[in-house]
Amino acid sequence: MSDKKLLIPGVLIFVFSCSSVTLKTDKETYRPNEVVSFKLKNSTLFKTGYNLCFTSLQNRVGAEWKVIKSDFSIHCPSILYMLSSFSTSRKSLKLLPADLLPGRYRLATTIEHRSERRRISAEFEVSGSAAPDYSVPPVRVFKFPRGIEIHPRKDNGVDIGVDTKIPKRLLLKATPNLIHGYSFNIFIEADGKKTQLSSGLSGDINWGTYVVNGETLEKAGKNAFIVIEYVLFETEIPAGHMWKPATGKKYRILWQNTLRKSLNKN
Repeated sequence: MSDKKLLIPGVLIFVFSCSSVTLKTDKETYRPNEVVSFKLKNSTLFKTGYNLCFTSLQNRVGAEWKVIKSDFSIHCPSILYMLSSFSTSRKSLKLLPADLLPGRYRLATTIEHRSERRRISAEFEVSGSAAPDYSVPPVRVFKFPRGIEIHPRKDNGVDIGVDTKIPKRLLLKATPNLIHGYSFNIFIEADGKKTQLSSGLSGDINWGTYVVNGETLEKAGKNAFIVIEYVLFETEIPAGHMWKPATGKKYRILWQNTLRKSLNKN
């Protein structure tokens, strides 16, 4: 029996000729507003390392699959989990398809090794109607920044922040009595490659200022962009030092978006 070691960002999987690692949902059909749970199943004879980062959410249109969300990363921890042979992951990737129209969907990712590529995907259905659900959280207003602010510094660097003067207003379903906050990741993008500069958590959209030094800007080149990935979440874990909201049993992603701005248009 031969084995192949396959590497992609966020996923490390060993696939054997007589076995495989597959992506599974807990059931086939979901009602609107119902949580979908994705897990990895290891059918190999060996342990496998993984974390739950995936490439795209797709919708079936006729005989084709159309990507509706790319770089889809609802729960994407940096740590690598180990999955025993012939077992299923305990950690779940959950998404709330409240904004999805009835239809057929799949979550898909690509495994790459040298010149070989292999798709792992899991399909699910969103039904056309749902019975009244009185447990659905009420709608409340959240804020989101309209764009990125970039200000030059005397040392050839720049200050990075977000424009919060006239924020966007989001109407989202949120659970009462839970803590709501924002997580963000800041990247510099050049030639199609992103390099992470910083990340953090905040109870407000205005998390302050991040300084990018001149050396980093020079390495990135003239056509670089600043990219900020935002996630709005709720959790039962109070904010504090070494805050880890995603470890809460009631942690849930409410909304996410990406801001992008050229460093040459300040």
